[in-house]
Amino acid sequence: MLILRKFLQKIRELFGIDYRSLAVMRIGFALILLVDLFIRSKSLIAHYTDFGFLPRSAILIEMPQPWFVSLHMMSGVWQVQALLFILTAIFGIMLLFGYKTRLATILSWFLLISLHNRNPMILQGGDIMLRTTLFWAMFLPWGKTYSVDEALARSGGIKEKEEPSPIVFSAASIGFLLQVVFVYIFTVILKSDPIWTKEGSAIYYTLSIDQFTTPVGYLLYQFPGLMTILSFYVYWFEKLGPALVFMPIFTQYLRLLGSFLFIIMHIGMGLALSLGPFPFVAMAAWLAFIPSLFWDKISRLFIRLAKPIIIYYDGDCGFCLKSVHIIKTFFLLSKAELRPASSDAVIFEQMQHHNSWVLVDDSGQSSFSVEAFIVIVRSSPLFFWLSPVVNLAPLKFLGRYLYQLVASHRQRVCLPSLPLPRSFSFPFGRIIVSLFLSFVLFLVFFWNLAGTEYGKWWRPPDYFYRTAYLLRMDQYWNMFSPYPLREDGWYVMPGRLVNGQEVDLFRGGQPVTYEKPQLVSSLYKDARWQKYLMNLLEKRHSSYRGYYSQYLCRHWNKNHQGNETLLSFEIIFMLEYTQLDYKTDPVKPVTLWRQNCF
Repeated sequence: MLILRKFLQKIRELFGIDYRSLAVMRIGFALILLVDLFIRSKSLIAHYTDFGFLPRSAILIEMPQPWFVSLHMMSGVWQVQALLFILTAIFGIMLLFGYKTRLATILSWFLLISLHNRNPMILQGGDIMLRTTLFWAMFLPWGKTYSVDEALARSGGIKEKEEPSPIVFSAASIGFLLQVVFVYIFTVILKSDPIWTKEGSAIYYTLSIDQFTTPVGYLLYQFPGLMTILSFYVYWFEKLGPALVFMPIFTQYLRLLGSFLFIIMHIGMGLALSLGPFPFVAMAAWLAFIPSLFWDKISRLFIRLAKPIIIYYDGDCGFCLKSVHIIKTFFLLSKAELRPASSDAVIFEQMQHHNSWVLVDDSGQSSFSVEAFIVIVRSSPLFFWLSPVVNLAPLKFLGRYLYQLVASHRQRVCLPSLPLPRSFSFPFGRIIVSLFLSFVLFLVFFWNLAGTEYGKWWRPPDYFYRTAYLLRMDQYWNMFSPYPLREDGWYVMPGRLVNGQEVDLFRGGQPVTYEKPQLVSSLYKDARWQKYLMNLLEKRHSSYRGYYSQYLCRHWNKNHQGNETLLSFEIIFMLEYTQLDYKTDPVKPVTLWRQNCF
């Protein structure tokens, strides 16, 4: 029995996730969702309406998939798409602060796959990793700590039952952790070319892809020996790194080391290559592997740095009670005491005189209104460095105005504090969810396996495909596999206007030049446009070139009239084939499409 108990404890340690890791990961994922949404919104018409380069009719004709669910397909006008974007942003903000976290996660995931299904042509590996990891997160309690939900539970007098450890161990935690390592296990299986396994030239070829390479990447490109070392390092680390974080001995230390090494690797990728959200999603996902050992030390440090303060609030105001609990939670005020002002006659008189909450610091000095908030920031072990900023005169003036605005309307928001309803659970619910997630994990593993040489002997049944597409758990981790692209280049789109002038549509109407740009990756508006235009190069996507050309005609002529109207243009790709030793074949112009706008 002792051996069995130790074995189960080790399994829990290997496949459990610390609640604090989940909280930090939740914030990271929410920020990624919001930033990605903002970037996508800048091309709302081009990417998500019938007036863009992929109208709904094109999706139904070119890529009919009955198991793709998308609310974004219900309308082709920008107003409806903007409304869906706003709703997605609201749920993202709720997720960021951990308010109704489970609901916010489910709706964020559903709207994310809806958005992905609306325009698959602009998706890349980061999007796949985001939606697959967010699926598992729906079943994880990542709002249990450092969240509005936690603060409201405390303000409502709900006490969490005692946990044996700050770790969640469930089918969802197992699925999440394995989903993350599957990315590296299967991508390294697909990296079968000798340039990864024997030659060590993979990073050289990767940094030769000018459509990806950043200035930092070009700097690294000048050191061939270092690129060889990094090629072997990336290959072997992706091969052995997953084993490092699941070692049964020295588990917490090795997991901490492994997670930090993976995060550092993705920081390097993000600096050297323009890969869209992928490095950020991967870094956020690896936060789940950070063990309790790390957070225990950070917690002790924060407790030591926190200053003792007393916050007095209006005991008859439920809004005030909730507010101070939220402030205590997010500012990590572990030594703060929360007391109703009525518990002290002097404090109660001060509260009525200043029409404000009252804060007493460690020296016994009382503060009110915005000055009390400044003391809170100064007392926080996490945000103390912001105290000079919030102490700026313009911010203090704005803060006083907003505080007085709320204080003067207190009766409208200060409702009695009522206990929060407890969450509803139905019999056998946990068992049913665990069985469902076990099936999904089985599906994910064999889906990935079927994409490798080891899976050629087995074809998944049709219901596997239907379930995977419905949940958007379909995935294929072929990043720079089996080898990086060797065909590279840049776009030139010469267009002829009514007045006879020739302009380059790809560069916003600048004079046409066929010379290689100094930084090819900077020609793309963002990673979405980069992925789409790289997809257009592939023969299997050639049918989409017509839709894109029609969009260019509409877009140009909407903003130019008269003699500047666009008559016709060509889409030309200046093909450059990369060789070893910094050599390339002669550049070959390839005409992908010719379009007459009238």
